[in-house]
Amino acid sequence: MKKKLMILGAGDVQLYLLEAAQELGYETVVCDMRPEMEASKRADRYYPVNYMDRAAILDIARKEQVDGVISNSEPAMLNVAYLCEELSLPGNSMESVETLLSKTKFRALQKKVGAFAPEFAVAASEEELFAAMRGMRYPVIIKPNESSGTRGTTKLLEYDEEAARAAFQVCREFSRNNLVSVEEY
Repeated sequence: MKKKLMILGAGDVQLYLLEAAQELGYETVVCDMRPEMEASKRADRYYPVNYMDRAAILDIARKEQVDGVISNSEPAMLNVAYLCEELSLPGNSMESVETLLSKTKFRALQKKVGAFAPEFAVAASEEELFAAMRGMRYPVIIKPNESSGTRGTTKLLEYDEEAARAAFQVCREFSRNNLVSVEEY
């Protein structure tokens, strides 16, 4: 009997996961809201569901009796961990994934284990951002607290409230938790 792998997401980058799984002989189950995506079309089974909907993907995973769950989409990684925990499958814990997805939680972990980490802070408001920036050495970098890639990232060479305010607004739009990080560059 073939092993069954659930893939969260059907974008171009997940197509590589699908192809590799099928080459290894796995049966594939893809969850994504976009039926027009190539991975949706080529999966052994496709479910038109938002892979961020935990209840829906858990129901599908149980129904399909999957042997594993994978994604290479950063936002989906917490749900991969959730499914692995709920189904007693091997994988990273939700706690570890949450730490790696949050820039400030990751910096706190670095400090806790004695690894280098720049001075950092998290801000929910412009005022919190300004207060944190006043205590830092420049340059500083302002970035979304939970976001993949460098979208919204701004480097400030000196204290500048106008530039920081603009960076805060952009970063907040890209941050999945609406928080903004600032750290010494």
